[in-house]
Amino acid sequence: MLKECLVLNIPLDASDEQIRKRYLELVKKYPPEREPQQFQKINSAYEEIKDQRSRVKSRLFSTFKTVTTEVALQELASVAKFKKRNAGLKELFQSAGITNA
Repeated sequence: MLKECLVLNIPLDASDEQIRKRYLELVKKYPPEREPQQFQKINSAYEEIKDQRSRVKSRLFSTFKTVTTEVALQELASVAKFKKRNAGLKELFQSAGITNA
């Protein structure tokens, strides 16, 4: 279920309404005609967690879908969005323990 929440960019405790709203936003942003792969990921994630019954089923049986921990981590890494950011000098000094910079 974590993977699906990452794909839809929603909290783990999102309600049915929040999930549907986010799904519709993403479908508008990534229509199947322009972004077929992204649309497929979004649609699959939504189908897994679209309502309470689906979420319970996903939580109970999703562990049987993944063969190893390594595969599970690779799946999570494939959907996580990492942003590159540049640290400022102040942040670098603070991380090194230099406070009077």
